Amino acid sequence: MADNRLLDRVVHGLIYVGLCGCALFVRLLPLPPMLPNLPAPEIMLCLTLAWMLRRPDYLPAWLITVMFLLSDFFLYRPPGLNALIVTAICTLLRSRNPAPRPVPFTVEIALITGLVLSVVTANWLAQALLFIQHPSYWRTIAVVPVTVLAYPFTLALSHYVIGIRRLKPRYGRIRGLRA
Repeated sequence: MADNRLLDRVVHGLIYVGLCGCALFVRLLPLPPMLPNLPAPEIMLCLTLAWMLRRPDYLPAWLITVMFLLSDFFLYRPPGLNALIVTAICTLLRSRNPAPRPVPFTVEIALITGLVLSVVTANWLAQALLFIQHPSYWRTIAVVPVTVLAYPFTLALSHYVIGIRRLKPRYGRIRGLRA
């Protein structure tokens, strides 16, 4: 039984790496934007938050850190800044929510909006304090509504295609998590 859980976590970790790699690859393609005035949504952040709200045992902190550090390098962001912020948010989310419970979708969207807003604001504030050249706050914050609108699609992909569902109480304890 323990081997099945370990295999399940490894397989889902590889799926997460593959999806993040695809999202990063599409982001790096030199395609013109569909809407020139809107920024691209942070699909990796949506995917990470969706999985953290449903099955935090599938995403260890080191995996989140590695994937966002790679995205920092490939997208020419300050190395490690976004990775640190997202890992801290996910660790806080994991510690405050040891047993994922179903919440209404509107509450989940409000939570995701607050989390995306905090990630974008913390990133912008850190760049401002470190005197790193960055766009204005209002231009930076434009990614929040686009990312929140992309969240239901990544959630549907995670739920219906990959099968990421909340833990049922019958599964008991999985690596320190109470169901």
